[in-house]
Amino acid sequence: MKIALFCSGDTGVVAIEAIDACLNVSDLLVITSTRMPNIPSKLRVNTEMLIFDGSFAQIQERLKKTKYDLVVSSAFGSLIPASVYELARHGGINIHASLLPKYRGRHPLNWALINDELETGVSIHKLSSRFDEGEIFLQKRFLIDDNDNINTIRATALNIGAQLLKQIIRLIDSTGGLPESFKQDPKEASYAPLRKPEDGNISWSDSTRKIFSKIRALLPPYPGAYCLRNNGQKVTFKNYYIHKQPGQVILKHQNYHLISSRDGVILVEADCDLAIGENLLDG
Repeated sequence: MKIALFCSGDTGVVAIEAIDACLNVSDLLVITSTRMPNIPSKLRVNTEMLIFDGSFAQIQERLKKTKYDLVVSSAFGSLIPASVYELARHGGINIHASLLPKYRGRHPLNWALINDELETGVSIHKLSSRFDEGEIFLQKRFLIDDNDNINTIRATALNIGAQLLKQIIRLIDSTGGLPESFKQDPKEASYAPLRKPEDGNISWSDSTRKIFSKIRALLPPYPGAYCLRNNGQKVTFKNYYIHKQPGQVILKHQNYHLISSRDGVILVEADCDLAIGENLLDG
């Protein structure tokens, strides 16, 4: 099997490694508009790299000349036209980090955390004339809990995306075609638009939960959630803490202690010294 992969960044590296693990794939053409970090120096598959210059003309001619079996898209920033992916024997598929039709668009994982979702997932779907709207072949969901942040759920999504990509490549090899697909319900669709740095602005009138959700959704390497000081200085938050249970001593200074409650925290002055991490009982 010969595959043409349109990709970028470390997401693309994960896709390359997944394809390389499929013994039925002999040739891989990688099309990318960015420098690809950490690509293994030795790959089993015969691999060639092309730099995307904004035009699909050269790529289209290449796919006409060499007959590819499948086009795969993974974090590729441009809409791949049908005139390109239809040249492949089985057409084109995309790996998207959400449970489509929810969170179509550029930053689905960030938005899932900002909106305090309890679960998200990965979908593999047909390429189509609009981003993330094609029929779905495979989906896998995973839970989000309070210990998660953008980096942990992104790592989970990358791992699941690699598993699903290998699964669909092996299905093509064993059955001779793509698995059965189902249409997305447009009534269930939501969108995850491209985020701008100024979208990370924190309003202190928001609930603790909403502030927590925004901070953990924008940890490095993202620009980060931020607020301003009175002098206009920008303050960016690199980490966070949210209490796990009521009655826990979080911080202290002399006899002043910050203690968690059911819906937040309270600063109190105590008549004795309490230890950070100590769990207090009801009186």
